[in-house]
Amino acid sequence: MFGVGASILVAFVAKALRDYVCFTGVVLSAIVMLLLPGLSLTTAIMELSSRFIISGSVRMFYSLMYCLFLGFGISIKSNPWDAINEPPPGDMKMGY
Repeated sequence: MFGVGASILVAFVAKALRDYVCFTGVVLSAIVMLLLPGLSLTTAIMELSSRFIISGSVRMFYSLMYCLFLGFGISIKSNPWDAINEPPPGDMKMGY
């Protein structure tokens, strides 16, 4: 729950300060900060290569679901901010 809560908080603050910071860069850095060590993913790959199919696939599935939960937490807080405050006209362009 810490990762999902942290991604919700980072997404809300980044959307609130989007005039001063790049939203995409801040959100991606928050996700990478939580997933960069990648211990569960590395362990899953090592277990799969050692032919421990059940435990390796369970750890791999857990890692992928954790990534999806982080993305879901980011989208939960970034969409309501846009509903409250109207985005600037150039916000939909790439590289903003």
